[in-house]
Amino acid sequence: MVKFRAFIPYFAKVSAIALFCFLFKNNLNDLYQAIYDSYIGIGMFVASSLLVIYFFEHYTKNAMIRFLIKHQKLQVPVATFLGVLPGCGGAIIVVTNYSRGYVTFGSMVATLVATMGDAAILLIQKKPQMALLLFIIVSITAIVTGYLVDFLSKEKFAKPKEGTSLIPARKSTIPHFVSYFWIGLLGVNAIFYFFPSLVREITIQSFAIIGILSTLFLWIFKNPNHSCTQSSCIACSDTFSKVVIESGFIISWILIGILTYQSIFLLTQFDISKFVQTNIYYIPFVAAVIGLIPGCGPQIVITTFYVNGAVPFAAQISNAISNDGDALMPAIAMQPKKAIIATAYSFIPALIVGYIILFVMM
Repeated sequence: MVKFRAFIPYFAKVSAIALFCFLFKNNLNDLYQAIYDSYIGIGMFVASSLLVIYFFEHYTKNAMIRFLIKHQKLQVPVATFLGVLPGCGGAIIVVTNYSRGYVTFGSMVATLVATMGDAAILLIQKKPQMALLLFIIVSITAIVTGYLVDFLSKEKFAKPKEGTSLIPARKSTIPHFVSYFWIGLLGVNAIFYFFPSLVREITIQSFAIIGILSTLFLWIFKNPNHSCTQSSCIACSDTFSKVVIESGFIISWILIGILTYQSIFLLTQFDISKFVQTNIYYIPFVAAVIGLIPGCGPQIVITTFYVNGAVPFAAQISNAISNDGDALMPAIAMQPKKAIIATAYSFIPALIVGYIILFVMM
């Protein structure tokens, strides 16, 4: 039974792909074009961004942790900055060190309010100006919330439980040659995309299909694991593999968001934008509730809907503030009660700011 359960996530992912292929069986060209454009356009941006972000995290972890411990009054704004960085790595630094008693509870709340997870990368690539506005609003909200929580909290610092340690799930790794192959393949596809006259159309399509299938393969069989201990994160030398695994995860979820959006219209002729406009006052609340779902996948779907004009900016704001991504997992492992309280605290400003933005922009 245990072995069977282990295969359920893989079966669900394969079934989702098969379902989309079935739904678009009469529009395979449109399906291929949507996937191809996302793979090339978003894939290049995601991979290059993650390379910069993860190498930054890798080479600054020790210094950042020492700074947080030494400057307690600055922990909230620094935690906010780490949280607002694309991905969940920066927020993980804050959350794991709260669990060890090094940073305040308000700092953990601030980083959870600020973090948008992997969905931030998609927003930056598609709507950079709105991404900047969102980061400013979210950062201000996070700093105010963090200081307020610290002011009201009776116990600012966590008390690490004796005899326990932060044990993450098994790290997802892939052989180095697979990482280099995937990155190289993405680079070749990018060259063909920008210079299609270099080779024949059949060659472009062949390389593109191989690249897309390899990305889906990574998504099906490998999940990014951010919940690593401080020592294992610092000692990690497999940055390229981490970038490739995460890129496959993000690109695949972006594809799911796009295909979900198109499938709803294809099956029901349902106009999502019209439905949102007629139920506009519920949208920030629903987006904030979706933000409570662990992980980055559902949040990427919400961002996909936003960049396609299906939901308003208020929904994106609400989801971004309530979304904790994968950053909450270490806190749940060590401080489950505090983790739940922190999530509730991030949900409140998500509603307040979301509805303020909704009424301001109506």
